[in-house]
Amino acid sequence: MHLSGIKRGILAATFCMSLPAVAPADTWIKASNMDCRIWSSAEEAAKDTATWTGICSEGRAAGSGRLDWFVDGKLWGRYEGEMSAGRLNGRGVLHIQMDNGGVDVIDGTFDDGEPVGVVSFRGANGDRFKGELKSGAPDGYGTFEDKEGNVFDGYFVAGQPQSGFAKSVSGEEYLGEFKNGERHGEGVLIKTDGELYAGQFEAGIASGLGRLADNEGGIFVGQFANGAPDGYGTYVGADGTTAQGRIKDGKPDGLLLITTPDGKQSVETWQGGRKVK
Repeated sequence: MHLSGIKRGILAATFCMSLPAVAPADTWIKASNMDCRIWSSAEEAAKDTATWTGICSEGRAAGSGRLDWFVDGKLWGRYEGEMSAGRLNGRGVLHIQMDNGGVDVIDGTFDDGEPVGVVSFRGANGDRFKGELKSGAPDGYGTFEDKEGNVFDGYFVAGQPQSGFAKSVSGEEYLGEFKNGERHGEGVLIKTDGELYAGQFEAGIASGLGRLADNEGGIFVGQFANGAPDGYGTYVGADGTTAQGRIKDGKPDGLLLITTPDGKQSVETWQGGRKVK
């Protein structure tokens, strides 16, 4: 399951807008309904307008209230919550109008315009996130569910899942490590057909040493590549018969040592999944 959209979705909702956490220079917008100023870093902030329903302290928005932000005369965002020194500071809920007509919603704590700590995010496209943010991206523990119903519950670093539990809408389940939004490192995968793989992953697929319990009652322990047994290993069938040797692309290939449940042994030659001797 790819989860690379997590960071993108959160960042799209948090201040690609007019109120980012860090600005190259202070820009102040005067509220159109009172003599009160609100901070912004939008490059074309002079074209923006805003209204504020709370109080002003030293000429800047403060306390609790509602901030409406307009771009070219159209409502672009709405913030209901606490402000200080003209910036989003404290608890609040931010609604951002998206180009497709939907609304992204961030509910949490803000620090100088940036959502921090534990927040809830609901995207206009149906994505949802609840957890810790740093610099506008998931960082720490959190739960993400995309619009299709795929779920990740675990730990993030700089917007990317690092370790945790993922369940796809198809029912496939994975517990383990991630890299760049894909299964990578050590993990356990339960497939929809009942097969269970525990071992190493690379770029989303089984690769390295691992153990596969298939849906026929057999178990293979050994090397994997491209999601299938590949290399040397041992397969124990449901009847207890053991085959030790080389596997290529999931099929026996080369010499195999066969041991039956009564202890008898023989050597067989296989090629591309077919017994030739």
